[in-house]
Amino acid sequence: GAVLVGHIEPAERERNAGPATGPKVKDAICFHTQDTTMNVMQSMFGNLLMPITDGGMQYLLAGARASTGVKAGRYLFEAKIIEIMNPADDPSSRSRTPMPRQQLRVGFAAG
Repeated sequence: GAVLVGHIEPAERERNAGPATGPKVKDAICFHTQDTTMNVMQSMFGNLLMPITDGGMQYLLAGARASTGVKAGRYLFEAKIIEIMNPADDPSSRSRTPMPRQQLRVGFAAG
């Protein structure tokens, strides 16, 4: 490979935050049923949420809110898609607008 002579990496402008000094969250972070839409189902295996896709429910957005919020600082959020579902369309609905089948939306609110 090629070797760059005299190449200097530019200094990183954004510095890592210092260790958190505030109180730690004591309760487990989870999703409460009352904070989800009617078409969200919690899996019995781990901390997974699944949308219900029967009877036209595949056209509704499924949503959930976590039990813990963010006030300030930098935090990591991780989401992993573990299954791609292709729910069947109703054959009697011929003239409807095509809608996306797979969608993941993540939102944050500070304060």
